[in-house]
Amino acid sequence: MIKVRKLAVVLSCALLLLVPGATPERVTAQSPTIIRLAMIPPRTSEWGRVFSAWNASLRTASGGTLQIHLEPSGSTGDEVEFVRRIRSDQIDAASLSALGLAAIDRSLLALQAPGAVENAAQLDRARTVLDAQLRAQLASNGMVLLGWSDLGQARIFSSRVIRRPGDLHDAHPWQPQNDVIFAELLSRVGATGIPLPLAGVLPALADGRVDTVAASATAVSALQWRTHLTHVMRPSNAVLIGATVYSKADYDHLTDEQRTALDTTAAQAHAQLLARVRRSDDAYYAELLTRGMIEDDATPYDAEWRTAAQQTRDALVGRLYTRAQLDAVMTAARSH
Repeated sequence: MIKVRKLAVVLSCALLLLVPGATPERVTAQSPTIIRLAMIPPRTSEWGRVFSAWNASLRTASGGTLQIHLEPSGSTGDEVEFVRRIRSDQIDAASLSALGLAAIDRSLLALQAPGAVENAAQLDRARTVLDAQLRAQLASNGMVLLGWSDLGQARIFSSRVIRRPGDLHDAHPWQPQNDVIFAELLSRVGATGIPLPLAGVLPALADGRVDTVAASATAVSALQWRTHLTHVMRPSNAVLIGATVYSKADYDHLTDEQRTALDTTAAQAHAQLLARVRRSDDAYYAELLTRGMIEDDATPYDAEWRTAAQQTRDALVGRLYTRAQLDAVMTAARSH
């Protein structure tokens, strides 16, 4: 959070005295607090558009005392770097996927354990039931939850037919760096992942080093991976989680009125973002099918996938989350 310091005021005034006719502006207690928010999506994405509108509503609700400054397109690093920068007070907030959330608290990945949550409705129920617990987990790690911002349905796209877990054995799947869950799943089915940063996926697809990715239709389309992928496995039984977090130290520094304005506008913005991202992801998927992508029906092998999912999430108990945390997510996801 940008704070007005005495030294900065003195230097600003000194510089202004060097300009003929210039007089320093009066610095008052009403100077707006700027929330520096980093994100991987570009300003033209759903995140960029919704967050820009959020900034406008926040400025109004806070009487001009709070503003959001977006730092899009990963301009300040990757998501792990975002978390480090928040903790070192270089930025204030970030929109994160599961990889960034894991850098805060690995146990949050219970929400993305294979088979724990299979669709958006289950995910919404789990987070509603466990809201206080999830917020407490983040708070204990120095973060405040501003809202959930998921990335769409996780699907397996490839340039080969994949219907059952064993089909991954001869494939060359991309393994996102620091993604412990997908790495464990691949290990359980006897497959070997190709670890690469996000920027390395398109070149690897182009030269054949990678032929399979687990991603949303939005990512496959927006990142141009679709030009090298011809198949998609259905159904999708996972949701890619995401959230926007804010430094708790900075949040606690706000006035009661500012916190109310931030909480209210953040809730509205993220409700809108979730709805838009889900509609957009469905639209991207429909467009991929229209363009000729082939759906491979995996339902005859559902039992095999469920076994692989259970083995994976059980293997991660004690490494990412506790058994109690995993059970709580699965019970909440299926509550009514």
